[in-house]
Amino acid sequence: MGHYQTLLHQVDGLMARCLGGGQGFGASGALNAADIIATLGTLANNPANAGSGGQTAQWCMWQLAALGIAAAWRLGSHELLRGYLGIVEAASGAGLQRGGATDDDWEACVGYILEAAHRGSHTDVVTMIKAARQGILGLLPSIAGESYTRAYPDLMKLHMLQEIEDAWGLLQQPSAVGPLQRSRALRWPERLSLTAPVLSSRAPLLALRRQLAGLLRDNEGMGRAWLQHAKLCRSTGHQEAAETSVLEAQARSVPGALLERCRLLWDRDKGHRAVMELQLVVQQELEEEVQPNDPAVQHQRAKELLQLTEWMAAVGQGGKEVLCANYDDAIQLDSNWEKAHFSYACYLDQLYKDAKQREVRGICLA
Repeated sequence: MGHYQTLLHQVDGLMARCLGGGQGFGASGALNAADIIATLGTLANNPANAGSGGQTAQWCMWQLAALGIAAAWRLGSHELLRGYLGIVEAASGAGLQRGGATDDDWEACVGYILEAAHRGSHTDVVTMIKAARQGILGLLPSIAGESYTRAYPDLMKLHMLQEIEDAWGLLQQPSAVGPLQRSRALRWPERLSLTAPVLSSRAPLLALRRQLAGLLRDNEGMGRAWLQHAKLCRSTGHQEAAETSVLEAQARSVPGALLERCRLLWDRDKGHRAVMELQLVVQQELEEEVQPNDPAVQHQRAKELLQLTEWMAAVGQGGKEVLCANYDDAIQLDSNWEKAHFSYACYLDQLYKDAKQREVRGICLA
């Protein structure tokens, strides 16, 4: 995503400044860790910087590396991820440690686990997941005693560790895992519905799922994670991030991606363009000689047709006959979908109210 790509460029520039204008990451993703460690180590060991200077050096090293790690694993940039993890390891070797559990440590933890997963190191993955879980569980009782809100971020970390463990278990199967077995084992839709519908909680989880889907070679699963992120960003007003995410979902031909893009256009006050693009797709679907028998596909087409009909009514396109025919088609596609029946009833009720008002107005004029 553009936000994290920008972050990587900014971190790279700051790393280069630490080297006095030298280069940061190259095309291969290798960062000159030794030079940066030497520079910051000089700051830390300088007697003039014995107080705040040493703390500044530590803060710079860990903060920049953590930002780079967070952006790299979310983007799936494995070469960059290895480079920033090398910075952390070099900082630890130079004695630039940070005490206590922080969000930066968590980002590095996820980065290490994903890097080990890409290397195929079963021992490292299992060991790091176990260590991370024990560390969180050791602090959770005291944090939970304060409030549930205070403990919720740590619960989300445990959630993410569990999803990594489940996905890694599938990767260790001797034979290829099919979509049905993968869906039953991961249960991503059910698990997502149990999390708080806020960007700060779900965005890292969805980013992790994209990386796990890549490991599992599940292109559709990755696209669904992009689509869910697009919906979340749109609902919270982050329209630029939503547009980037929905384009990623469309590139993977995920059902519902086009509808989400049109909804984003509608929210940006581009209603006529949204109607035009959605109408073109709906017409193509209705003109197909053989309609699909898959209930999921029929439901998705019913959602697109219903949304198109509601927008046409809102902008004044199409007459009563056209809109009623569209409602009938949407209900026929999925007769058990209550929302289609309710929306049609609301439209007919509005027609009745308008007719009643015209009748009363005509009597008064007469």
